[in-house]
Amino acid sequence: TPLAPLTHTLSPQGGRGDSFEGSSYRYLGQFQKLYLLFEQGDDLVLVDQHAAAERVLYERLLAEVSRLQVARQALLTPLLWDVAPDQADTVRSFLPDLESMGFILEPFGPNSFALKEWPAVLPEMRLAKRFLEEVLEDFQGDRPTSRTDVQHQIASRAACRAAVMANDHMEPQEVARLME
Repeated sequence: TPLAPLTHTLSPQGGRGDSFEGSSYRYLGQFQKLYLLFEQGDDLVLVDQHAAAERVLYERLLAEVSRLQVARQALLTPLLWDVAPDQADTVRSFLPDLESMGFILEPFGPNSFALKEWPAVLPEMRLAKRFLEEVLEDFQGDRPTSRTDVQHQIASRAACRAAVMANDHMEPQEVARLME
């Protein structure tokens, strides 16, 4: 059963008891900064906060790509990424795929690239460099041949790196936005 949005009635116990509108789910809190806890009748419902956030970002990014409406946000300072000389051609080959998904990565010398923009649907890319390295690893091996497979691979890597991580504290309002 999909969870409905949380109401924003906070209790003195730090968010315990928040309910979802039109639902029998009640938000209880966060456990060890890994799981979101909900009560539904006599049942306890656990939601992996990273997996849930990752799935939401993945679906939103692919929805924007399918509508050809990927809004981008510019970085104040471009992220510079240096690669080995034998990897630069691989990076150049997937620049159009990244651009179609809202990632603007431009050559910045023979073996360097500058990430200047990324999809606005993604929150801060804390691990942007790791995301780029993972895409490079994927495409150096068995690069998918269909455009759809390439998009899904990029979206899944980006969503994983941009999502709420394990050990991230989540306020009840953040839980509400995630579950909406």
